[in-house]
Amino acid sequence: MPEGWKGLVATVDDAVGKGSSRYIVICSSIISLHTVTSYLEEMLFKRLHFHQAFFLVMVMCLMYSALYLIHIFVFEGPRSGPRIKAFSAARERGLSKSLFWLCMAYAGSNSVSKLALDYVSIPTQIVFKSCKLVAVMLGATVILRKTYSFFEYLIAVGLVTG
Repeated sequence: MPEGWKGLVATVDDAVGKGSSRYIVICSSIISLHTVTSYLEEMLFKRLHFHQAFFLVMVMCLMYSALYLIHIFVFEGPRSGPRIKAFSAARERGLSKSLFWLCMAYAGSNSVSKLALDYVSIPTQIVFKSCKLVAVMLGATVILRKTYSFFEYLIAVGLVTG
């Protein structure tokens, strides 16, 4: 963990108890970064009239790759041997095709989402994105045979209906 985060995590640990701090830091980071991203996308597409959605997705993928390499260097440190173990592990387990199609679906989803910004506002798009929770829950129930509690269904309905 980077030095700057250690003090924050220790402070949150003292306030809410061990183990919860990482969850709180991650959740608040997701909410903060998603809010900033939504604002910047709205500004880029609506105010600055940017219309190159596929270019934006390509830049995003390059940034993800760079952040992954930084993550490996920071959290695993420099060492000899293969630097990116995820690819060799995926190849060993026969996951390469699945990972490829998952990445293609993710890139396609992001591209269509960015193309839609020409026609709908960010707030409208966020409302529709919240509906994908229903599809994820249905898919997990049908494909993975996962069960959800009444409370989880209640939370999902609350999120989707606003």
